[in-house]
Parts: sequence; C-alpha cells; structure tokens
Amino acid sequence: MLGFAVLCIWVGLGSAALSAKSGARGVALWLITGILAVTQITGQMLILGWLGGLQTLKVVALAASINTLWVVWGGRAFVAAIRELPMRWPKNLLEFLRLGWVTASLALTLLIWLWILWWGVLLPPSDWDGLAQHLPIASQHIQSGNLTRIETPYRGIHAYPAGGSLLMAWMMLVARNDQLVDLVQWPFWLLGTLAVYHLSRCCGARRAHAMLGSLVFSLAPIVILQARSDYVDLILAGLVLSALAVIIDTRLPLKVVVLTVGCVTGVIIGLKYAGLIYALLLSGLMFWRCWDERPSRRSMVYYGVVWSGLIVTLGGFWYWRNGWDLQNPIWPMSIQLGSWTLFAGVWTTASFYQDALPSALAGLSYPQQLWTVWREATLLFTPDMRLGGLGPLWFAVGLPCLIIWGAQALMRRQRWPLRLMSFALVAFALTPANWHTRYIIISAAISSLAVAFVLDQLGYTARFITSGLIFFLGLYGVGLAVLSGPVTPNDVKRFELLPAAERRPVFMDQSVASQAAMRWFDRNIPRDAIIAYGWNGVVLYPFQGLRAQRTALYVPPAPSPNWYLALREKKVAFLIIKPGSVEAQSAITDPRFRRLYSDPNYIIYALEP
Repeated sequence: MLGFAVLCIWVGLGSAALSAKSGARGVALWLITGILAVTQITGQMLILGWLGGLQTLKVVALAASINTLWVVWGGRAFVAAIRELPMRWPKNLLEFLRLGWVTASLALTLLIWLWILWWGVLLPPSDWDGLAQHLPIASQHIQSGNLTRIETPYRGIHAYPAGGSLLMAWMMLVARNDQLVDLVQWPFWLLGTLAVYHLSRCCGARRAHAMLGSLVFSLAPIVILQARSDYVDLILAGLVLSALAVIIDTRLPLKVVVLTVGCVTGVIIGLKYAGLIYALLLSGLMFWRCWDERPSRRSMVYYGVVWSGLIVTLGGFWYWRNGWDLQNPIWPMSIQLGSWTLFAGVWTTASFYQDALPSALAGLSYPQQLWTVWREATLLFTPDMRLGGLGPLWFAVGLPCLIIWGAQALMRRQRWPLRLMSFALVAFALTPANWHTRYIIISAAISSLAVAFVLDQLGYTARFITSGLIFFLGLYGVGLAVLSGPVTPNDVKRFELLPAAERRPVFMDQSVASQAAMRWFDRNIPRDAIIAYGWNGVVLYPFQGLRAQRTALYVPPAPSPNWYLALREKKVAFLIIKPGSVEAQSAITDPRFRRLYSDPNYIIYALEP
C-alpha cells in the first residue's frame, strides 16, 4: 500500500507541474491537475494494453518515468504557484472561519470524506455492478496482460466501454491487490466538489456561499455512496463538472481550455455510452467559449484537430473495436431513425430500461415518477438506488434555488448561468431513465451554483437561517447515507473485530451482491484454480477471490462429451452454473462433472481428471 501511495503522490506532482506550466493558478490549478492525472493513467493503460504490457512493473515504470519528466519540465512553475498560496489562502480561510455555519459545514464535509476513505481502505468491494461487470473486466485484462476482447455472453463485459475498469486495473496492479479498488471514485468526489465551488466563484458568488452551495453535491447520499463503489457515475460527474469549471474560467488561455476539456471529453466517452451525451454538450460549450474569444481561423482549425485527436485517442478505442468486430460501435444498443436501423443491436435504450423500472414507478406518469424519486420516499440507500438519493438538501434548497436562479438569469440575460442551466436541462432530457439518480448527478450538481447565488442575494438574518438549514439538511443526508446504506458503522465495527483471514467471507454475508455459493466457493476452492462459468446471471468477481487470482473463462456449452473435453483443454477445474440453464443440462448428463455444491441460485461442479 505504501508503494501505491508513493506512486499516486508522484503522479499528482507530475500532473500539478504540467498544470502549473500551463499558467493555471488557484483552484483551476488543482482541477487541471486532477484531469491530467486521470488522463495520463487512462492513456498509459491503453498504450500498455494495446502492446500486451499490463503488468505491475511496466505500469509503475511508465507512470514514474513520465511524471519524472513532467516534474523536471514544470517543477519551477509549480514551485512558483505554491509560493503564491500564502498570499491567497489565509484571507480565504479567515473568511470561512468567521462564519459559524460555513466552518461547521466545512468540518462536516472533511469528516465524511475521511470516513468514507477509511471504509474504503478497510472493507472489500461489495457493490453489484462492480462485482458483476467492472471488476471482472479489470481482473481479466490483468490476467491476459492486454486489451483483447473478453469472450463472454455477458454483454456489459463483452462490449461496453471499459475506461473505468482500466482505472480499477491500474489500482489493482500498482497496489497488487483489490483492497483499495472500491475507492476508485473517491478522488472524483473531491474533484467534483472543488469544481462546483469554482463554478460558483466564476459566476460571481462569494467564497463562503460557494462553499455552502457545494454541499448540495458533496453531501448528496448518492454521491457519498458512489464514492466507495466500483461504478463510474461519480468519475463521469467529477470530470464533467471540472471541465465546465475550466470552460467558464475566462482567466485561462483558450489553448489550455481546449487541451484540458479535450482530455476530459476523450476520457468520459471511454467510461460509458452516456459519456457521448456529455461529450456532445461539452463540445457545444467549447464552441460558445471560442465564439466569445473569436480566435483566428487557423487557430480554430488547430483547436479542432487537437480536440478530435484527444477524443479519438483517449476514448475511441472501444467504439472502433465494436465497429470492427460487431459492426456496431455502441453494441449491444440498437441505433434507429424511425423505421431505419443504422446499427443493429440486442435492444434499444427504451426496451432496456423498461425492465429496470422499479415497481413503485410502474404505471405512473413521468412527472409522478420524478416526484416519487425526488422526495426521498425510501429508507434503503445504495450506490445504485432508484427511489431517491439526491438528498433532502437538494430537494428542499437546491431545486427551489435553481428555479429562482434560472428566472433571474433569464431576466438579466446572464450568459454563462443560462448556458450552464441549459447544459443541465439538456443533459437531463437526453439521459435515458433519468429517474435513476446516479445518472443525473451532474444536472443536480448545477443547483449548487443556484444556492450560492441565492445566498448572495439574502439579507443577514435570512442568510443565517438558510445557512443553518443547509448545514442540518446536509447532516441529515450524511446520516441517511451512513446509517441507512448497505454498510453501517455497526457492520464496520464487527468487521474490525474479526481475524484478518475471516473478514472477506464474513463481510460477503451481508453484501447484497453476494450469495451463499460465493461464500462457500471462497472458503473451499484453491486460490489459483481455473474456473468456468455459465450464462444467465453469474456474478463473477466474488468467485475469483482476493486479488482475482482465479482465472474465469467462458466455454460455450456443447453436447456431452464434447463440452467436458473443451473445458479440460483449457485446464478448467471447476464449473459455476445456474440451475435450469443449458450448461446445467449438459453437466448433469456427464458423470465426469462432480457436484460439490448446489442451492436455488448456483450449482458448482468439479471436473474429474
């Protein structure tokens, strides 16, 4: 873990040196540092994966070498930027500490950041999408050492953009285990909070009010829970919000903005297909920024080439590979224009999300669905929650302030507030299943700016009362996430008291994504075994074990004895299948498949030699 921390610090220093070399100062310096850090990790993993070099030594050597060059090249600029901090921070900090509610809110934010960080260090991965999709992708690319397509019937593993899984793979390779991997989104929680603060400041809000407004984002239960999960929604939110903050910061040179936001755009389309929506909208805002500055035609051509190159280099690989192999860049999604099918797939977004609709929302009109979700009518909080998650602070303060801010911006014709609200509204409208709160974190976060704006307009008494309301609603949201989430403080305390060897299987007992077969498998099957799995809903990662030592393969079923021979040819020792599946029918007719375990969800076989 020490080596992982040292390399992360070195990557941060290298990115900060390059950021300082660009001329960025203040909050923009740290936002660009975060963007450059994730960009270089993504780029390095793509290059090494393409060359078959996804091994710990090569990953560490490449990251250390590149950042050493950046520190040497931009070190003086970074030192100069650091020397400016004593001129800025004492005054800013004094402004915060003079206001009681601001100080309390800042302390609450720091406390929950550290609390979730501690949980992430202590607890193993436990969320559904991470165990079923993102972590299996990461572990199988680590095992193969390259980015060869994973042959599996699991469509999410087979074809979805895997930029987020590459970040997880980088953490697993450098740390040499998966102990920290569910903190992959935690830095983007901090980055997103800093971004909404900077957005508010760029729109004219006072520092203290910008800080209070940022609580709408940073203390939302869905954001807190996402920060310790192996999803990619908070990564997307943190990067997009940072890009918005860079775009509207008119102190930054246009060249720096193009390069930085181009990096973000490339990375986010490699995270998930929804990244394409935000890439399109960021491109629109970049056009507006260029229109405001009126660069020369030659400069516009240069910016366009650089922008396109960054997008293709950082995010285009997954779409190119799908187009080449599957004749559809966004497979398994179908793309249709009326009755004309542009790219054939397995489902449309409408048909896919119709099955995901919670029963509480079925039969309701669209406004009723949103009302049901937004009013937090639930006591169960998870990283993938579908009946709430934006938090009481957003609903009681953020949403009303957004309406007020929008009306004021329209009357005053304020350019950037209107553009940012348009960005949020269009993104919300284009997002499939936008009742799903983890998909709309970015749109909801824009209300942080509105809260800062309204606080600026209030008199002392009203501002004091509103600030107190913000703090207590934020505290309530933290309580919902921590006390009603999938893991509670009592669970953590019980986990700490267990012997180290028993912590992981016991914790799996309370994980929603885990089941009895996984716990039995973890305790009884050798760590270096080669396992095969069947189709129809096997959650893979818990079967692969700590550090993903077990190799998981998919071998299509065939009539006996052909399937047994195909499995043995790949040195498979154990088979995990679902009852009633095609694989189960093939295995039950062949005595060389020896049943070790069965329950209503899984059957586990050993293959006799």
